[in-house]
Amino acid sequence: MNRFVYVSGNTKDLKIEKKPVIDGKIVISKLIHKIGRRVKLVASNYSTSVFVLDNNKIHVFNGSKGIIWELENNPSITQVVAGSKHILILTRDGRVYGYGDRFWGEIPIKISPLYIEKPREILWVTRNDLRIKQVMCGFSRSFFLTQDGDLYSSGFRVYSKELDILLEEREFFPPVLTFQNVERIWSGQEAYHYFFQTKDNTMYCMGTNNNGQLGSDPRKEIDKPIKLQMFSGDPIKEICCSLNYSIILKNYQVYLAGKLPIKANSFSKTKEGFIKFPKLSNEKIDKIGSIKSFFVTKTIHNKFYFWGTFLKISQQRDVEHCLIRTLPKLRQLQRIEISSSTFKLFFYTIKPKNTLVADFGKLLKQSDTADLQINKNLKIHKLVIQMRTGMKNENEIRQCFKQVFGEDLRCFLTWLYSSKVLDKVKLAKTAKKFGILNYRKHTLTNGLKKLYTEDHSKDFVINVQNEKVRVHKLVLQTRSQLFRSMFCSISEETKCVSDYTNKSVKSIQVLIKFLYTDQILPQDVDEDVVEELSEAIYYYQLNEDCMLNEKLEYALSKKNILIEQELEKK
Repeated sequence: MNRFVYVSGNTKDLKIEKKPVIDGKIVISKLIHKIGRRVKLVASNYSTSVFVLDNNKIHVFNGSKGIIWELENNPSITQVVAGSKHILILTRDGRVYGYGDRFWGEIPIKISPLYIEKPREILWVTRNDLRIKQVMCGFSRSFFLTQDGDLYSSGFRVYSKELDILLEEREFFPPVLTFQNVERIWSGQEAYHYFFQTKDNTMYCMGTNNNGQLGSDPRKEIDKPIKLQMFSGDPIKEICCSLNYSIILKNYQVYLAGKLPIKANSFSKTKEGFIKFPKLSNEKIDKIGSIKSFFVTKTIHNKFYFWGTFLKISQQRDVEHCLIRTLPKLRQLQRIEISSSTFKLFFYTIKPKNTLVADFGKLLKQSDTADLQINKNLKIHKLVIQMRTGMKNENEIRQCFKQVFGEDLRCFLTWLYSSKVLDKVKLAKTAKKFGILNYRKHTLTNGLKKLYTEDHSKDFVINVQNEKVRVHKLVLQTRSQLFRSMFCSISEETKCVSDYTNKSVKSIQVLIKFLYTDQILPQDVDEDVVEELSEAIYYYQLNEDCMLNEKLEYALSKKNILIEQELEKK
């Protein structure tokens, strides 16, 4: 399945052209940069966006041009995280690579550049024979968690368990052991504090506490790990650390502490100084993301809510909450990544399956719409066989089917309608009888795309604002419940209907193209088309899994990964 990254906000380093906000709606911006592979991991800070592809190549965008890196021996990359000015990359074999400012320590600054311009292996890890299972970045700070549960930290103001003191920044600062028996750690690229949970589910925190981001402890700097009793005992789903506050997600409930970007005077507070965040419509929250001035929550029903203060040119506004959008069909969201100071959100998700093939696969069992009688026991759809084989003469088609029996016939019909191959040998033998030398080149999707351009074979007309849009009746009734009902209610002799949605010709043409190709490309849509089709998809009752709504709002093709949308309201 294809993974996609959805991008919002200031994206100068991604070379995406900006567009103005129109009537407070989410607006699609023109896509400038494309990556022709699937994205596996993503991380971003103020100046840099890093994408790890499924072939483990690293694409870096930093405001000038994209750079492609490949680590030595091309190891499998399992994690990439961004700090304030540096990025850490973890491989499956436990090796760690650093890029940017050297906040991971290792060698004296006097004999090493402050800024590393390409990923370099952190040899301290291999020299000490450590297998790292998680890396994390804070503001000017790095964390390394081993498979054995040993937590090491380096950079600015790190705690040494051995010395039991907080170490200030020095010229030479190799990672030091901070705690043991640790299961997971959380921090943030702009945060001076962090949380970690041990293997017995005990929660600890330490770091800067100027604004109470670590709870009600009166100290401004917690220089040794302290236990958080209320968050111990159960696994924590997620923690986001921002500059002035913290968000903890536990059992679908959100807790906040610190200088919050929202007015929270009426919210209840726990003994340890954390605010229990109210739920909207009793919906469970399963993902969170945060930055200095706002945070995002996602419900199990895929509703994204934006909370806090956000910037729009020179004006600043406080909002209680704002529904960004709902993705009812979103599959397997990996994480919400919000980069420092850029209002850039990465909704990292997985593209759903191609439903066009599934829709046509169902036709095989719908003999009531079939129109070509092959023999007493077999009736098929003439358009399908003509599209897949190129054969036009009905008698010639019947003669070919007379040579196919039993399992060979079942294999051929299954491939004909759904492109599914049950038996390669039997299918290849049968396909040759229909003049198909290489069945792999005759895919259903390619056949439908070609069919879309063949006006001479279209057998139906839709009148849209005094303009005729020619279509294939079978394609429309296969892909849309409304068209299916419509064609059942009219006589076979009827060859024309009128569209009563009051949508533009261009909108209807984009919709029809989607029904044939299962794609909407950026060049197909503008703001008016997006608005009209968002309403039209409900009217036309497209099949539940067709994903037009999501494809429409992001205008994704297979090679397009980065799409920008504005969050700000006019």
